[in-house]
Amino acid sequence: MRGLIRFSLQNRAILILASLLLVIAGMLTARSLRQELLPNIDFPVVTVITPYPLASPEVVEAQVTRPIENVLSNLEGLDSYTSTSSDNVSVVVLQFDFGTDLRRAEADAQTAVNRVRASLPSGVGESTASAIRFGDAPVLQLAVTGDNLDLANVRRRADETLVPQLERVAGVSRIDLTGASDPEVRVTLKQDKLREYNLTFDGVAQALQAAPLSLPIGQVRQGSVNVPIRSEAAARSVADLAGIVVGAVPDPNAVARLEREARSQAETAARAQAEVAQAQQQALSQTARLAQQALQTAAQASARADAALQAAQQASRQAAAASGTQGQNRLPGVPEASASGASSSASSAASGAPDLAASGGTVGIPTAPSPNTSLPGTSGASPTIPRSPEGTTAPSIGASSFAAPFTRATSAEGGSVPLRPVLLSEVAEIGLRAQDASSLSRFDGRAALGLAVYKAQTANTLQVTEAVRGALGDAERASRLRVDVISDQGEPIRSGVEGLLKEGGFGALFAVLVVLVFLGNLRSTIVTAIAIPTSLLVGLIFLGAQGLSLNVLTLGGLTIAIGRLIDDAIVVVENIYHKLDSGLPPLRAAYEGTTEVASPITSSTVATVAVFLPLAFVGGIPGEFLRPLALAVAFSILSSLLVALTIVPLFSSLFLKASKKPPRPSLLERLYGPVIRWVTGHRALTLVSALALLIMSTLAVRGLPTTFIGGGQPNSVQVRASLPAGTTVETADAFARRLEGQVRGLEGVGSVLTSVGRAQGNFALAASGAGVPVNLTVLPSEGTDVEALRERVEAVTASFREQRVTVQAGDGGGFSNTLRVQVAADSLTDLQRATDLVFKRVRDLPQLENVRTNLQASKTELALEVNSRKAYEQGVLPFQATQAVQAALSGRVVTNLNIDDDDIGVRLRFPPGLYDTPRELRALEIRKIQGAETVPLSRFATIQERRVPSAITRENGRRNASVEADPATRDIGAANRALQTALADLQLPAGASWRLAGVTEQQNEAFSSLLFAIVAAVGLVYIVMVAAFQSVLTPLLLLFSIPFVAVGAFPLMKLTGTPIGLSTMFGFLLLVGIVVTNAIVLIDYVERLRERGSELSEAMIEGGKRRVRPIIMTALTTILALSPLALGVSESGAIVGQPLAITVIGGLASSTLLTLVVIPALYLTVEDLKRRLGIRTRTERQEAILAD
Repeated sequence: MRGLIRFSLQNRAILILASLLLVIAGMLTARSLRQELLPNIDFPVVTVITPYPLASPEVVEAQVTRPIENVLSNLEGLDSYTSTSSDNVSVVVLQFDFGTDLRRAEADAQTAVNRVRASLPSGVGESTASAIRFGDAPVLQLAVTGDNLDLANVRRRADETLVPQLERVAGVSRIDLTGASDPEVRVTLKQDKLREYNLTFDGVAQALQAAPLSLPIGQVRQGSVNVPIRSEAAARSVADLAGIVVGAVPDPNAVARLEREARSQAETAARAQAEVAQAQQQALSQTARLAQQALQTAAQASARADAALQAAQQASRQAAAASGTQGQNRLPGVPEASASGASSSASSAASGAPDLAASGGTVGIPTAPSPNTSLPGTSGASPTIPRSPEGTTAPSIGASSFAAPFTRATSAEGGSVPLRPVLLSEVAEIGLRAQDASSLSRFDGRAALGLAVYKAQTANTLQVTEAVRGALGDAERASRLRVDVISDQGEPIRSGVEGLLKEGGFGALFAVLVVLVFLGNLRSTIVTAIAIPTSLLVGLIFLGAQGLSLNVLTLGGLTIAIGRLIDDAIVVVENIYHKLDSGLPPLRAAYEGTTEVASPITSSTVATVAVFLPLAFVGGIPGEFLRPLALAVAFSILSSLLVALTIVPLFSSLFLKASKKPPRPSLLERLYGPVIRWVTGHRALTLVSALALLIMSTLAVRGLPTTFIGGGQPNSVQVRASLPAGTTVETADAFARRLEGQVRGLEGVGSVLTSVGRAQGNFALAASGAGVPVNLTVLPSEGTDVEALRERVEAVTASFREQRVTVQAGDGGGFSNTLRVQVAADSLTDLQRATDLVFKRVRDLPQLENVRTNLQASKTELALEVNSRKAYEQGVLPFQATQAVQAALSGRVVTNLNIDDDDIGVRLRFPPGLYDTPRELRALEIRKIQGAETVPLSRFATIQERRVPSAITRENGRRNASVEADPATRDIGAANRALQTALADLQLPAGASWRLAGVTEQQNEAFSSLLFAIVAAVGLVYIVMVAAFQSVLTPLLLLFSIPFVAVGAFPLMKLTGTPIGLSTMFGFLLLVGIVVTNAIVLIDYVERLRERGSELSEAMIEGGKRRVRPIIMTALTTILALSPLALGVSESGAIVGQPLAITVIGGLASSTLLTLVVIPALYLTVEDLKRRLGIRTRTERQEAILAD
């Protein structure tokens, strides 16, 4: 250290330039550091979400969740896993060991579920494995509304104008728009038209599936080049769908023409027959001489009649095929038999010719197929909807193998029947609509969309949020929409920076006042004050070098370190000032004054930093959050040591002047002199009194409340309710409006954001619970006390008991203190019973509120059970029933249409309300595999109501449920004890069990880890002091100053109602390093005096008087710098806040005062004992070594 100090004083110009460069570099680093709400911590949690549309929780568990669990349970580094199987989705949450490479874990999970994908049912969607990262959370949550606009138009304007403008803001990676259903092309079939044209649901579906396709079909050779041929899509827009051909029917115009031709041929045949009859009559009246001639004439006429008859028959068959009356209807004017009986008799009499009418009978014209007869190219195996009341058959909705439409069909007699195409517009209504909403949102009573703004990974959160806010004005005017800010991650960062500046200002001010009051020298005060900004800027350089960001944790670390940053400088300046009072010149005083205290301040600083090393072994959430905090404190304190050994002596030599007055004891020395003299003469009484004081103060621990991580300043009131599973969105919305009406009129309510149902998306699906959620976010008006507003909201919502409405203050960066009891059992029945028993036992405990369970009441479900044997007997395939019911209820997305580069689903469906009851479903007609016959669904299937679980949860492969509650007070420990006492004698069904989880489990793990860290920190401090004092026993004495932090900390915590939590535990860890500083500074000087030949008691008295001023000064600066935080003047986050400041202030105050009396008494006692036992002092050992 002497070399560094000497170099600093001998090369002033270089050091001044280096100091300026450090300051500039620190300022540049401060501007370039990312500013975030929380550090981008990778929690070792991976969520695997697998959608299974229309599947019940039991089906999801059996067919999806269990197979996925089996392949995921063997992943490397997996600690535990839980799963939730609910309607339509399976969610598996994997908890890995801390320290696991999260990217690799995410990739391994995705690979594992991909392997099992082929064995899952065909309707299961793609599984998505995703890790949870704080950096992936949106930095801004906005509500978008429009005056007199529905959500569809709000979304259109937002998509076209608002979102593109905000996406252009620097640092924005993406913007998600939620709350409006995605569009779909809805094709609603017309029952009467399907019946008229004899079309099936699947026939129309197949025609639509082929319409948007654009496929390569081959290539042709043109010279030396092969030219590809592509089949272009038949539909490129919604309007194009109207022209899709879905079937064919006989052309009515062609039928009329054929009928006219048949009538004409019939009339010609009738005239020919009349001529034959007339000729036969003439032949009978002529003479025998002319008979042969008449017979010849009759034969010729008969031949002409036969030809006419054949032509008429051909025309009649064609007309019949077109008109659809197979051999039943005859055209008018066609006789039933020929009138040639006379001619036949005459011919027989004359020449024995055969009777012309021998083969005569009915001249029939075949008809076209009836409406229930399949056209060529269609199959009769298609289910249909129920028959109409008149007895006619309703349109078919089952499977069919519909072929491409054709232009002509062949009749039963072989005639060709012209056909015309049936267009989709004839049998359906087509339009672009929004999908049926599963959720909705309102902001101050107006329909709203949610807008989530995400920043780029390396972007500055504060800069991005400020830039987006700045761009909102222009974006609102351009889109003619209103945008309100719901949450802003930049706010706590902004308040944290302001808090740091405020704390720094107070710290610097108090340091100036302390130095000025105790030293009475303005120059010394200025030199000391320089250490604060310089140390902070150098500390920021270290933070930037480690890749850390400015967040509530690192800012909090810098805040609590401010009081400690000036300690080393105070010790140095005070000693230099003392040397100047002794008459030394400034340069010599700076060198001797700094070198004299270099060893103790170095040892104390290293000891303070060493206490943070055990945090590397603290796992879980506490370790992840405390490490950035500890690094910020350690870097700034190390920087203060560097400044104290270089810059402070430099500026002291330049600005401090030698005192012209004779040296005189300070006021503190005069006051402390009698005290230390009394202590040296009453050592035993001093030690006994201190021990009694310590014991009494520790009794206060028994009454202290405990917590885990305290919440930050609340910025909203959250109102939550969960309606029974299966509740329609409309019913839930009506309830939400009633709730909203109770809240909006309250005093202090600024705005209310209402959300009903679960939003779409994987992370929304992953939310726990099976009911229909209703959430209200109540934003207070400016200046409103959030806790008072919470109480008012709780009072007006108390009447909604059946919906179990809960009201909580929303934290601005805090953490959940939810208590949880995990209940496990092997069967759903036992699990339900055990959960009910636990719920009933704890719901009335006064220490708990908002008691709820995730095992919702079972819901009603309609179960379709198909009897395969009966289905085959009826000529129906079993799967047809499922397809028919699905098509009847919700339709089917049969294809996608690309509109403006977006793939939009085309849903084919029947009109709503057609199948609203089980009775209507049972009457659903299913077409047989062959033929046109249909059978009702009830002949081979049953539809029965049953009660099923709303959701099924599992932990490590075993079914479980949870009962959750919020502490009614800040004392989580008392709530834990009450919970354990209530459940201690609870008798559960065989095989069922319970355990405490949630904040209880987290608190126990955190406290155990931090207690280990504190013990390890004491050990490290001892090692540092052994190295500094070259003694084993003396550092052990100094450690006795640590327990005396309890004398001030516990009573002050008791007085202020401060709970023991993560914040206070970190404060005790910090105190371990701080309080030994005073003891080191005191005993180090006493040892030096003894080396110079002073007697033991005199050395202690002189050393105590000499070191009392810097000890009191350093303690006061730290205490006063933390006072604004302890008084609530500023708030630096959930972990670094009032509890930590109160703990450090109380512990440092008591330990400082007791160090000045207990350590001298203990030191003198032990040294006397060592002398009696013949143990040599450090000076004697050094002299012996030199002699050898």
